[in-house]
Amino acid sequence: MTGFIFYSLVLSWLVKVAGPIYLLLSVYLGFFWGVFFYLVKNLRGPGRLFLGSVCWFFLEILMANLLTGFPWLALGLTQSANRFVLPLAGYITVYGISYVVMLANFLISFGWQRQYLSSVSVILVLISLLVILGQVSVRCNQPVSGYLKILVVQENLPSFLRLPAREILEAHCRSTEKLLTQGKAELVVWPESSYPDVLNEDQVALDRVKMIAKHHHCSILLGGISCQGEQLYNTAYLISPESVQMYRKIHLVPYGEFVLGDKHPCVRRICKKIAGYLPALQAGQDYVLFEIPTEQGKAYINALICFENIFPEISWEFVNRGSQASFVITNDSWFSRSAGPYQHFAHNILRAAETGRFFVQAALTGISGVVSPKTGVNQILEKQGRVIFFPGYLRENVPLLGGKTLVVRHGIFPFVLILLGLTGGILCRQGRT
Repeated sequence: MTGFIFYSLVLSWLVKVAGPIYLLLSVYLGFFWGVFFYLVKNLRGPGRLFLGSVCWFFLEILMANLLTGFPWLALGLTQSANRFVLPLAGYITVYGISYVVMLANFLISFGWQRQYLSSVSVILVLISLLVILGQVSVRCNQPVSGYLKILVVQENLPSFLRLPAREILEAHCRSTEKLLTQGKAELVVWPESSYPDVLNEDQVALDRVKMIAKHHHCSILLGGISCQGEQLYNTAYLISPESVQMYRKIHLVPYGEFVLGDKHPCVRRICKKIAGYLPALQAGQDYVLFEIPTEQGKAYINALICFENIFPEISWEFVNRGSQASFVITNDSWFSRSAGPYQHFAHNILRAAETGRFFVQAALTGISGVVSPKTGVNQILEKQGRVIFFPGYLRENVPLLGGKTLVVRHGIFPFVLILLGLTGGILCRQGRT
């Protein structure tokens, strides 16, 4: 019940796109809380503090991967503004930070009891060492191979207005041409749904964007749909004077872009009755790196579409393939003036810390901003204290970083092995006593 209430409140913005049926997701996610509390209730002995935190760690990983996964609001995300704990993400991932947070909570809950005094001492030492490790990593300089001059355009055209694709594209074109006459940029970033139709079959629209890229000697990253045969894909386009590169979204939104369990007729009927249509986008298969010419040579970047930035493994894979900076294009206008856009943007802070790369988000109605792997939010587009639902732009020289964090090189496995060894040692000791 606690988990259900929590998720019903923090995910209440989903009612704007799914209606009250979103409560089924709250029931599903709350189930993991029930399992966690059951396990903690049955743990005994001084090792309870460590084992309880381990239970949460593995349940959170299961939650992030089961049934396509939903790692939205992992417990570690609470530390997105904590400059002492956040750097640890590059060593132990967001799930490792969740473990540390849960360990601290167990410390507060049970640390005052005499039987846990030895565990409390070990926990305090462990957390102190981890914080020191994080601060040492902040002082380590990453290799910078250059800078990318970017221009992020937030046109503020909500999707619920149902404007024609050409009209949305033209609005972005006009704003971009005006801004590029005021200052150069090597990469212009438009959000997801800046052309909400099949762009690779609209030669007029492609030529319009290419003309801007050629005239101003830049590349333009934008979101649209692509078609291959009869299959449709949510796609990030990088349009330059010489070429059109495409990245097709790998991780789709269940029931928003495809129907999970669509082999069953009853599932299709229910989905069609609720939504009025059956989403049928296909998932891309390739981790495409975009190549951008710059004044200093070439830059290699990757695009993440919509909620792909909440899945750590996708970002890790792009960096392993040579990405020097990550760009998130998204359309959060469906969430209206709710907590949804804020929760979504916060995930960029954890991804930047994990990968050691700058993250740039361009959103249709906000939030748009730049995130540093060391200092968190570097710049955010705002107007009179607002960060959503207004037109604007931001410029930045984004560092192109090299090197790989421990997480990028080896994923979550080193920390999993440490926790498994710790768990095994505690259980063996309890068995002997």
